[in-house]
Amino acid sequence: MDELAYEPATRRVRGTNTDEVFGDGTRNVFQVSGDGYLIARPAGQEFTPLVLDEDILYVRESLLFAFESCLSW
Repeated sequence: MDELAYEPATRRVRGTNTDEVFGDGTRNVFQVSGDGYLIARPAGQEFTPLVLDEDILYVRESLLFAFESCLSW
């Protein structure tokens, strides 16, 4: 346990990966893999979980906390 790996998520443009990091610089999004625990705090904000069912959703990167790997971004 506690063997988590963090890799910066990169932007995709029209389904193609780029080298540009996903996020706004101070709050980048990471892909986390492995076996361990993550503790999330909203840092003065609120978390709003969403369940998507074949929906399209656009969000501000600076307000995004997490998404499942099965989603395209």
